[in-house]
Amino acid sequence: MPRIFGLVVLAGFSLAAAPPPPPSPTPRPQALSARPQALSECLDQASAALAAWRAQGLADAETDRRYREAVAACASPEDSPAQVACAAAVNFDRARLARQLAAKKISPAQYLAALRDRTRKMERCRQPQFAAALADGDDDGDLVPNASDRCPGTPDLAPTDDRGCPSRAKLPKAASAEEVDRALKAFGFVASPLCEAAPVPETPTAILLGVILAPPPPVKESLEVTVSKVANQPAGCHVVYEVTVRGSSPTRASLPPTASVQFVFRDSENIETGPSAQTRQRFFVQFPGTSPLSYRNLQWRVRAMNGSGLVSGWSELKVGLAGTG
Repeated sequence: MPRIFGLVVLAGFSLAAAPPPPPSPTPRPQALSARPQALSECLDQASAALAAWRAQGLADAETDRRYREAVAACASPEDSPAQVACAAAVNFDRARLARQLAAKKISPAQYLAALRDRTRKMERCRQPQFAAALADGDDDGDLVPNASDRCPGTPDLAPTDDRGCPSRAKLPKAASAEEVDRALKAFGFVASPLCEAAPVPETPTAILLGVILAPPPPVKESLEVTVSKVANQPAGCHVVYEVTVRGSSPTRASLPPTASVQFVFRDSENIETGPSAQTRQRFFVQFPGTSPLSYRNLQWRVRAMNGSGLVSGWSELKVGLAGTG
């Protein structure tokens, strides 16, 4: 995806911290057994629960495991606790693999092979019988239940077959390490070790979405986005702000009924100065594609992610657009 004036279109990257291998999946804590209908509300509850687990002094690996199970439950409320735990374990491994790739501890081909292995096992998580067996025990963390694991003691994150034995498949073709490094830098993604013990970012507030009217073409309108600053992260832990904008009721019949776009701003791109910079962040970007003025109704919201992949809940939807001249 192209970089647009200090702005990156979100592509689903999540480079999380890499704590020790998780223990065998267990049912979700009872505190999260009631699943609210609203996804954002559920994610906010998961974030609050994570803060409580950290306050209780639980180990980082355990709190991270519980948090990922809670998020998986939010995304799939119809699944059983065992299926949720299975999916959370897969996502946990995916995040650790991404972190190892970014740190150049594994090659792109090794990453791709392990990612395909975890993706295949995610499909098995959808099977209630498999998920229940995995919940009964997976001592080596290879996502093969002890009951059917014929090769115990699998190295951490190593691909296996369905019997838990080392995969014999050749490494797939993949981009070079240099190409991956350039891509990560182009996305502006930062995985920071200073974030490893950080809490889930507090949910930012959507303050103002403004449009700066453009001179005659070919210059386009520009957007100015103001959000509250996430203040609960340790020094040096980078935060990015994901903003989604959705327009409806187009002003021209040739336009689609609705249009949406997602942006990610790094905290280092903040242009707010003075005392107000302590409490809010302001970003500027030339709007890609169709101007927001082409839609009568606009809604937008924001959430934050820190350098270990922990994500806040979404802010409340903000309606409208302010012209700033």
